[in-house]
Amino acid sequence: MIMKTRNIILLFTVMLFITACTQKPGADKDKTLVDSLTTVVTTAWSSGDINKVMSIYADDAVVLSNQMKLCGKDSITNGWKIVCQYAKNFNTYVSVSAVSKDMVYVEGLYTFDWNQGNYSALAKGVVILVWKKQADNTWKITYHEENHGDLVK
Repeated sequence: MIMKTRNIILLFTVMLFITACTQKPGADKDKTLVDSLTTVVTTAWSSGDINKVMSIYADDAVVLSNQMKLCGKDSITNGWKIVCQYAKNFNTYVSVSAVSKDMVYVEGLYTFDWNQGNYSALAKGVVILVWKKQADNTWKITYHEENHGDLVK
């Protein structure tokens, strides 16, 4: 009886392990979409062009950046104008993502170089982005939250 119970538990454990390690259907497609959206973000931000940066945001997007709260494209544009001038070499390191039919959630780390006159520093922080599929089938950021520390020389 004890041996039979052990075998059942062992079999159950092995089945759980196999199930947990099996890639879910569509995982490659989800990863490709997340990678693509991550590239869109880093390319837009690294360009230094406010119009390219704003092209990735939905009209009703919300941005929370430390103590700054921006709602809508006009507000976000005003908030990001200065950042776009001095921030270059953006990198995003995705740690968590979730994909549904019309939404993508991405959480990770980011870094960029801040160059303002003779002052240069490395910026880094944590970012959460929520992308929503638009009526025209494009993806736009609807929620952007970031927390960062001081610039490091």
